[in-house]
Amino acid sequence: MNRFRALCVLPTVAALIAAVGNAGAAKLEALQAGALARAGADSAARLIALVVTHIRFALEHPQYFSAMSPGVSDRFADAVRDARSAAGHDDLDPAAMATLMAAVPHGLATLYLSGSI
Repeated sequence: MNRFRALCVLPTVAALIAAVGNAGAAKLEALQAGALARAGADSAARLIALVVTHIRFALEHPQYFSAMSPGVSDRFADAVRDARSAAGHDDLDPAAMATLMAAVPHGLATLYLSGSI
């Protein structure tokens, strides 16, 4: 099926945006997997690799980034938990910390792409 025909079967603009967002999420997932493989076993290096990959992805693929639904992946939540635990910081809710730590790079990329910073 050619691309134009594939677009014609999407029922709404919302469905098209969701399809682009899903494609972007898959691309980001693959990039993050590669970044983690290169980061090795150090938990802080793994967390940094995910953050850097997220920001680079947003700047290099703004169309995908803007169509994606924001959220905290299990991969990111695990990296935050592991890095905090390795540093002796396991006193706070891991889900809340992962959300906070995911919001920073996502927010910075969003502000940059909008021209606010």
